[in-house]
Parts: sequence; C-alpha cells; structure tokens
Amino acid sequence: MTNKKIKKVLENKIDSNEINDFYIGKIVYKPNACGCININNSWFIYKKMDENCYLSLTGPFFENEIIYACSWLLKKEDLFDEYKTDDFFQKYMHNHFSSIEEIKEKYPDLKIKKKRKIKNYIRKMTSNGGGKQYIENEEGRTLH
Repeated sequence: MTNKKIKKVLENKIDSNEINDFYIGKIVYKPNACGCININNSWFIYKKMDENCYLSLTGPFFENEIIYACSWLLKKEDLFDEYKTDDFFQKYMHNHFSSIEEIKEKYPDLKIKKKRKIKNYIRKMTSNGGGKQYIENEEGRTLH
C-alpha cells in the first residue's frame, strides 16, 4: 500500500476538507494532527496530539488494514468495513507506542530509516511546500 493509494481510497469516500489534519507518510507535530507512517512495509497510525504535541503511535497494520485504521482515526470507519480485519481491535487496543524507538524495541526486525535519510526526507517535504516538518529519528529525538 502506497501513500498515494491510501490517500486516494480515503478521499474517494471522505470529503477532503474533513481530512485536513490527517497526514499520510509523515509525522507532523502540531495539535490535532494525526495520520499514518510506514516503517519497513508496516503501517502505524498516530493519534491526535495535545497542545504539548505528545506522540501516540499504534500498529503495526498491514496492506488494506491500514485503510480501516486511518478511517477509525477519522471517525469514518463505517464507510470502510471492507478493510476491517478480525484482529484490528486487538492491535488498536494493545499496541501503543510513544516513539519510533519504542516500536524498534518491540519489533527489532523492522528497519527504521537512518538519521541522514530522515533529514533528507524532511528537506524534501519542506521544499515541496510542506512548511516546517518534524519527525523523530531512530533514537526517538525530534529532528527539525
């Protein structure tokens, strides 16, 4: 599942102004932001953050399962029942993380991007008009 495919599937059933604070493929640290990020073909959703921008990641979700997880965050899951899996609620209720490092500890086989690649990714995103972006490196530190 690619970022573009997730976006296309969601926007096919949800009005685009209802997903303004939903980000696909990047972590944005600002109040009310939520979205999903891919870590080595495993998808994680992050919940809306409070004014302190605390991060809460949930997953991993695979392939079509990420569509239902995203729709759950957007409170539109009833439109995406065909993407629901039997173990969705089990994952959603019991797999919460506060950093990418915490995910790496629980799932050591997932390859987290190197710091240099993340900085290049941030530069690419900001040069594409994304504004100032924030993302955590593999040690759980915020890079600007």
